[in-house]
Amino acid sequence: MNRFTAVAMAALLAVVASACGPSGSSPAGSQAALSTATPTIEPTPATSGQPSLPSSAKDLEALIPNKVGKVTLQKASMSGNEFVGSGNATKEAQDFLDALGVSSQDVSVAIGFGADTGTGEALAVLLFRANGASSDRLLSLFKAATDKERDTPLDWQSADLGGKHVEKATDPEQGNSTLYLYATGDLLVFVTAGNDQKAAEALSALP
Repeated sequence: MNRFTAVAMAALLAVVASACGPSGSSPAGSQAALSTATPTIEPTPATSGQPSLPSSAKDLEALIPNKVGKVTLQKASMSGNEFVGSGNATKEAQDFLDALGVSSQDVSVAIGFGADTGTGEALAVLLFRANGASSDRLLSLFKAATDKERDTPLDWQSADLGGKHVEKATDPEQGNSTLYLYATGDLLVFVTAGNDQKAAEALSALP
């Protein structure tokens, strides 16, 4: 993922990226798919010896399936206040919230990530909830943030997959992986997957 991830959830992805490092158990494909420019938060070690991911937005996190096909998803979540208080909040993040017309206390984020142990293909699901925001506004601002630092904007196309009407685009900056995006109410749903079939499996299990 590129800079747009920092707009919504730099702090959460920093924890995930750190947890997926040499001491973590997540496949390398997941780490590459979820890398961020601001990996400065260290995870709190769990008693089992595995790193502990944040999980403070459990209701949002519960909307992500535990497994998609053969891929088991690790999950993490964070409230907007935690994000801002983490010290990783960027100007882009604040601009994004201001444009949505919401404050940090109105926001929560959750992510699920994993990789197919056979093919190494990564799968990631991002949920971003902004209480009071409209679905149209979420989509337009998120796409604008995605394209902000690109020479050529992504070419979004409509598609119907997994019972959802989504917008999809191929990302040439990430090995031509495919991005899938839709919003329902005040919830933005973002999926990245290697192909439509894998994406449809994930989308069918999401709100």
